[in-house]
Amino acid sequence: MIVVAGVVLGTLCLVVLGVAIISLSGLQLGSPQPTPTYQQLYDVLNENVRSANAEDIHAYMATIHPNSSMYRQTETALKQVFALYDLDYKVYDMRVTNLTSNEARVHFSLLTRKRSGPDFRNNIVIGTMILRPDNGVWKIYGQEVENVQY
Repeated sequence: MIVVAGVVLGTLCLVVLGVAIISLSGLQLGSPQPTPTYQQLYDVLNENVRSANAEDIHAYMATIHPNSSMYRQTETALKQVFALYDLDYKVYDMRVTNLTSNEARVHFSLLTRKRSGPDFRNNIVIGTMILRPDNGVWKIYGQEVENVQY
């Protein structure tokens, strides 16, 4: 159970809760958005982590794409995690691996450490964030987890 909690809580910081590939079926068609800079994409992930460390659910959810299939579940899970744990998150090793005007993929490593709370295995999640624009603002749509290290 600790292993499962570690994976879920570690990936929750940067993820639309889940350890699965989010399908492309929700891609919005229409006029293409301007292609973001790498820094704009990194800023989304950094804001996501900042708001998780501050346990600011509103700010955290502002970084998640509202059309993501896991949006509501993420919000519910955050409330439970923030009530139970005080965790410290750090994202690093970010690099853009694919970029179009409708989707970006950013490789990342996420270190999650427990400050306080019940049993928890500190971990590093390595994966790829999938970002898509929402009314001109780039947000996290999903993620692919490649590896979890304890």
